Parts: sequence; C-alpha cells; structure tokens
Amino acid sequence: MTKFMLKAVVLFAVFEAVVAHAQTYKAPPHFNHIVIIFQENRTPDNLFGATPMTSPCGTEDPFETGVDIQGGGPNLSSKQNGGPSVTCLTALSIPNGGDDHSHDPAWTRQYNLGAMDGACLRTGWPNCPQYVYVPKPEVKPYFDIATSYGFANYMFQTQQGPSFEAHQFILGGTSAPVWPGDVNNYFQDFVAENASFYDSGCPVGSHGPTWVNPGNQELADPNKSECYDRNTLVTYQDSSFLVHDKGVSWKYYTPLKGIIWDAPEANPQICYSASGPPPGNPACSGTEWGHVSLPNANTSAPVLSDILNCQLPAISWVIPDEAWSDHPGGKDKSLGPSWVADIVDAIGNATTCDNGAGYWSDTAIFITWDDWGGFYDHVPPPADYVGHQSGQQWMCGSGDAPNGWGCGYVYGFRVPLLVVSQYTPPLTVSGAISGPPTYPPPKDWTHDFGSILKFTENNFFGATAKIAPANYTYADSNTLDTHGGLYTPLWEFFLGSPRNFTSIAPTNPAYDANYFINYYLTTQNGVYPQPTGPEDGDPND
Repeated sequence: MTKFMLKAVVLFAVFEAVVAHAQTYKAPPHFNHIVIIFQENRTPDNLFGATPMTSPCGTEDPFETGVDIQGGGPNLSSKQNGGPSVTCLTALSIPNGGDDHSHDPAWTRQYNLGAMDGACLRTGWPNCPQYVYVPKPEVKPYFDIATSYGFANYMFQTQQGPSFEAHQFILGGTSAPVWPGDVNNYFQDFVAENASFYDSGCPVGSHGPTWVNPGNQELADPNKSECYDRNTLVTYQDSSFLVHDKGVSWKYYTPLKGIIWDAPEANPQICYSASGPPPGNPACSGTEWGHVSLPNANTSAPVLSDILNCQLPAISWVIPDEAWSDHPGGKDKSLGPSWVADIVDAIGNATTCDNGAGYWSDTAIFITWDDWGGFYDHVPPPADYVGHQSGQQWMCGSGDAPNGWGCGYVYGFRVPLLVVSQYTPPLTVSGAISGPPTYPPPKDWTHDFGSILKFTENNFFGATAKIAPANYTYADSNTLDTHGGLYTPLWEFFLGSPRNFTSIAPTNPAYDANYFINYYLTTQNGVYPQPTGPEDGDPND
C-alpha cells in the first residue's frame, strides 16, 4: 500500500488539474453563523463514484485517484449471491436503499473486523445494491459544491448504526443513555439502534431503543426510556450553560416532531428544561423547545424563509423532509441536491443581511449525511474499539481505546462532508490519497460528527465549554504537534483569503427556494402534501 501523502492532493480528471493546499496551521476566522445540513444515507463511494459529467456513469472516483468503485474496490472478490459487479443504477431511487443499515448485524457484517468485505452477504439478496453508485448528473450540485469549495475524504459517521443515534451525535456528540441509565459506565454504553419510528423522544416514556455495551453486545434498554439527560452543544445537564444565555441564537429545523430525526425531543433539557420528564411524559414545552422549528401554515421550509428574511440564527441544524433527504425511494431523486444547493445559494446571495455585510461574509456551512445507508464504502474506519470483560461488566481500558471512550460503537463508515465558506479555496480536499488506502487514515485529516460540533463550539466559545462526555476525543480535535498546541478541527478548509460567492444551481431551475418554501402550500395532483419524516415502514432508516 502507498503511504498517505503529506499534502492534500487530488486529481480531478474532469478538470485535468492537480490541486494542493499547504498544511501550515492557522486558526480559522470567526463566523457569526454556522449551518449544519444533515442529509440521509449515503457514502462517498455511492454518491461521488461517477465521472465524467458527460456520461451517466463514469469510471473512477474523482476524489481518490487509483481507487475505482466501478471496479468494485477491495470488496468485489468477496461478494456472494451472484450479484452484478457494480451497477450504474439510479441509486437515489432504489426503494430499499443499500440494504439493512442497523448496527447489528448489518454494520458488523459489512465491516468484518476491518476487512470491509462483508457487503452482499445477506442471504437471498439478489442484486447487491450496496455497490450501485449515483449517476453524476443526478447529484451535480454536490459535485459543484465539492469542486467549488471543500470535500472531506476521511469523514466518518461517529456511530455504527442508523438515524436516531446519528442525530443524537450531531446535536451532542454522543448517544450514551445517561439518564436514567448507568452513569458509572463513563459513556461506554450507547444507544445503538433506532427508537420507535414515529413515536420517539421524551414524550414516549414507555419503551426504549437497543443499547450496545463496550463488548459490542446489544442489550434491551432496561429503563424503557427515550429521554436521555446529557450535554448537547446548546444545553448542559445542570443548566449552567445555555447558548442563548451567552447571546448565541440557535434553531433545529426538522420536518416533524416525534420522529427519529428530531434529536432535541430525546433530551429533557431541551424538551422540558429539566433533568427528566414530568409524570406522564407530556409533550415538549420547555423554554429551549422553542428553538425547534417546524413547518407551519406560512412556510414549508422555515430555514429558507429565515435566510431570505435575514433571520438566520447563529447555529442552525437543518434536517430535510424525507422527500428531499437523499433517502433512497424519495419522491424525486434530484430534490435533495437541489434543496442543499438552494440553501447554499440563499446564504451566498443574502447580501443585505447582517447590517449589509451579507451572510456570505460570516457563515460556514457543513453538509454531511447521517449514516452509510447500507451502501458500500471501501475505506475502513479509524478503529473498532472493543472493550474487555471485567467480572460481569464490559469496560474500556487503556489497551482498548486511546481515551477510554468509544468502545464498541465508534467509529462508523465514511459519509460525505462538504464545507462551504468565503475562506474555502476551490477544490479544497482534506485527506486525498494517491492510491489504495492505508489504515488508519492520518489523524489530521480524519473527521467525524464531533469535529463539526467542536469547530462550532470553538468558534463561539473557545475553551470555555465542552460537550459531554468529558473524555470524548473527537476524531481530529485533540491533535497536537507542529501546530503549537491543540488546533481547531476542520481548520484546513479555512486557509484561503476571502473570495466572492460561487453560485450553486439546483438540478432543475424549477426547484428553487420558492419551490421548497411553497411545497406544502401548493396542491400536487390536487392534493396538498404533508411533511414527511423517515420512510414509512422502513425499520432501517
């Protein structure tokens, strides 16, 4: 295997250019707005595996010269059940996605102790949909963002499971069931599988999702709860730190309450402004719950309306409607890329906001996907921390994980990460490689959901606040070395001089911001659509 390059270098065949950026650390500029867009169920191999633009299907992954998903990657020889090598299908519209993406058995099987050769081993699965990749024209806005701004080649979902846990991680850096769970386990147990599909969060109170312990053993939730008191980026368990008290506004935009994509509803500090649910587990009504933004009678896409009305908060989580989430089987395969393009374009063109400075001057945008969705990806995650058994209890020790955190459930597979700001030079690629991947990837270029949270925290509060758990080392947040001490995660995307905004067009001009703002207000075939969350009846969302 070739060694990782000491510079992030990438060859884009379509541009016939080699692009490099220096690795001299400098602290990122301060941003008044950070926007986190959280799409659904894709890997880099699946979403970015097709070139050139002139052909519906291509021959190589433009972000990793020498690694070719069309050739099957290192997993092809292990594929079973007679599926095709790799199929150029409209992967965004595959009804059942890339197969099961539960933690166990799906993640465990596909990972196979780091061999990454367990895809398509499901008995009776005929066509191996894990290997399909999306024709490039369907996701052209994502390619435009990646090439006009930044792409992280080694971005890993923090968890090894599906959506419910991913949304907990992107809000608070963990899915550890602290309340009313075992607080003495030092965040070594995690919520591992989806909670109840459309009946999720603190108001449920009658059942709970599956946990996983440091030995990678799944356990029934002994507390039958979906209400976990743990720190988030915006609240602390003891209420000593609330970001709005520090003058930092925030919103969590979600299509529906009570779904597995509505992370704040599973946190009692946000749901009730308390450490636990009141008797009877009533509907959320706390002060912090007012920061959760849902579609209403005036708009279907509040985030776009807020941007256009110059009301973008300091920190935004943007959760899509299922119809434009990139989830396989969605209404229109190009709605997701258009939705993201419209948000980026609205921010870039909001020139009168922030007292005339414009949002482009002070906004960083992070676009990532919540989990791998069952689709194949050829790069092993940095580590599969497995603990040891001490008596009847599984523990993480110094020999199991660098910091005693993460045994049994982190990190998961790669997901795409796109980074947009006026300081991000075109074609900024973090962690490009010149050949087959080595293991593990270099720490400087390895990111996870916590990297985005830590970047946001550093931007607004520096070292004055820490997201729980206290002993959580984000994939790239604690690297020392030549940088002169701890450095800000994702710093490599903010090394450029201020630049003008490069517009990102939707796949179809009809899918502009007004299309999404008016989506639920306009009849379609004589029917008014309703907000949608995770795919109805799909237990693996």
